[in-house]
Amino acid sequence: MTDQINTRSGLKLVIERATSNGGLEISLRTQTSKAVILHWGVRQNGRVGWQLPPRSFWPDGTTAVPGQSAVRTGFTRRDGEGLILVHFAQPSDFSSIEFALLFPDENRWDSNDGKNYRIEIPNSPGMSSENQSASFEHVYQIEGFGGLTATVTRETASTCVTLVTGIAGPLLLHWGVARRSPQEWLLPALSTQPPKRLCTRIVRPKRPSCQVTMA
Repeated sequence: MTDQINTRSGLKLVIERATSNGGLEISLRTQTSKAVILHWGVRQNGRVGWQLPPRSFWPDGTTAVPGQSAVRTGFTRRDGEGLILVHFAQPSDFSSIEFALLFPDENRWDSNDGKNYRIEIPNSPGMSSENQSASFEHVYQIEGFGGLTATVTRETASTCVTLVTGIAGPLLLHWGVARRSPQEWLLPALSTQPPKRLCTRIVRPKRPSCQVTMA
């Protein structure tokens, strides 16, 4: 699964997620000659704020930040690009990595205007991969913002569509469904609508749709 974050500092981060030795490996890659440090922590479902990542997750060279629930990891140079690899055990108790960027040579921060950036961690508890197979995956580039990764997973008796993005929120998905033609736009059945929804039958003329806040 690949995503891209276009940061406010102009740095483009390519995020890749892959299984590795029974765990999850998340890589961050960027094309830059500048010194860049990832200031990051993890979030857990149901808990507020950052948490200090378990030490077993720290890439080489990572240091703790005194008095903060965060660590700092520098991008290493490999094949002409900056790279950070983070390994998570699976299933993971954490739902996302939250981070800001530090440019030490310039004494400058990019914290996404105080909102930080976020990388979703798939297969957290409640998202078991048993009896699942990904039948479709595509990264949609949203100009000026970043990427949105859509994955369709077929389970034993249902199909699940997962959307993952590093675009800073709040973000609203305006959507409908089609049965026979791409030109159709129908109101999704109640059974398919995620929780925390605001759904209306008339959002724009002749296009019944559902609006979902992306957490």
